[in-house]
Amino acid sequence: ILSFCKHCGEDYAGLLPKAMRILSEKFNIAVPRSSMLPPEKQKNVRSLLKDYYGSLCKHLLKEHSEMQAFERKNRRILQTKGELSTERKERGEALAALFQKLFNGTLNFAEALDEDVPELPEEKSSKGDGDLLLMGGGLDSDDVTSLSIWEDEETQRFYTEFPNLKDYLPNFKIIKQEKTSVASMTEENLDEDLKEEELEEDKKEEETVAEAIEEYEENDNNTNSSNKILLDAFLNLLPNCVNREMIDNAAIEFLMYHNTKHHRKKLVKVLFGVPRTRLDLLPFYARLVAILNPLLPDIATDLSVLLKHDFKYHIRKKDQINIESKLKVIRFISELVKFDLYSKIEGLYCLKVLLHDFTHHHIEMACTMLETCGRFFFRSPDTHQRTKVYLEQIMRMKTGKTLDSRYVTMIENAYYFVNPPELPVTRVKERPIMHEFIRHILYQDLTRPAEAPKVLDFMRRLNWRDQQIFNYAIKCLTQAWNVPYPNIKDLANLLAGLVEYQIMIIHLLGILR
Repeated sequence: ILSFCKHCGEDYAGLLPKAMRILSEKFNIAVPRSSMLPPEKQKNVRSLLKDYYGSLCKHLLKEHSEMQAFERKNRRILQTKGELSTERKERGEALAALFQKLFNGTLNFAEALDEDVPELPEEKSSKGDGDLLLMGGGLDSDDVTSLSIWEDEETQRFYTEFPNLKDYLPNFKIIKQEKTSVASMTEENLDEDLKEEELEEDKKEEETVAEAIEEYEENDNNTNSSNKILLDAFLNLLPNCVNREMIDNAAIEFLMYHNTKHHRKKLVKVLFGVPRTRLDLLPFYARLVAILNPLLPDIATDLSVLLKHDFKYHIRKKDQINIESKLKVIRFISELVKFDLYSKIEGLYCLKVLLHDFTHHHIEMACTMLETCGRFFFRSPDTHQRTKVYLEQIMRMKTGKTLDSRYVTMIENAYYFVNPPELPVTRVKERPIMHEFIRHILYQDLTRPAEAPKVLDFMRRLNWRDQQIFNYAIKCLTQAWNVPYPNIKDLANLLAGLVEYQIMIIHLLGILR
């Protein structure tokens, strides 16, 4: 029908496109009309086309309302569950594509018939939908986009700004990694992955990390002894890299002098085997991997695989020992998440696994993860809703379970670190500058014995003839409770000094009272 209107509409229905009509009116030029059919028959065809356009507009509004209802339901699911299923995402994309196609057709049909396009009603954002999960104050979903993911500029530079490796190795090419799309890495897929691994033998799962580390040492005897000495010296100095400049220099040194496949495997082993008592090294080691990642992505991949297997090993072990090793693994994963070396979805999945059996060491691991990268998750738009659901789940389990007071304190500290409550804004009373000066010398300088003679001199120099200054000085001297109790004698000495100069004798009785 649209093709008919474009090519034959002028002959059969006397149609004049809207753009052509506007141009003819603008330049005052008459458009020649076709006389193939008489006007009566053109009017009949035109009325049929307009009736069809009216039904098309009704269908467009109906599709728009259905799409809005579907989006509202998706938002509710996000607020209650934290993530949409793959089927709902695909259905939403299909509805959006179908509606866009229908809307474009309606625009073209309205242009051909010289009709107005119906206005699509905008959905009113209801505050209630966004506050379904709001407990104990904190940030709303609309406030996340206005906040920075990082606490300050120094932290942002640490996690986002890296040395330009092209300055040192101009011939190297940046390797573009094929990242797994977020849509395919859903919570359901991760659940299936975990179930498949649970079907394997426990012994094989327990030895996964050990076998992976031993694999890195197979070719240890094949390397040159001099290169091995240099690499060992480099690796022994890594624990001393405790600031950004040192770790950046170490990354450049490895890239220029130690960049071989075996050395990269050796580096992964050393990074993975960081002592459990040196948690302060984890951010710097993660930064080292992030600097090398554009040119050597296999380091980040191998390290992530090792940490993932080690995390699942500790989860399946379910023992109450080696808490420091468990905290080291979960914090290392959290640091890699902040450097975008470990998937956010998989990072949140680690938190979900810990919440599934929220007892003993799992509580400490979950709180450590929230304190390390919880704020990063909460303030990232793509993971905010899911993080919010997990936070509320943690608070409900804290209330429903009988936990030790130490665990309760850890949970509350982690929760309010990620989602701090809104503090009321305290308004500072604005006073004239002279009033502030009087309060400063009486209530602050007077508390220091060495400043007492200066306070007397300043009080004598006030313009006592000014009625406002006179009244405020009397008021401050009368309110002796604003002065610390040990300094009451200093205030009395100040008053005695002022009386010697025959000032305020009339008001002495009021001050004493």
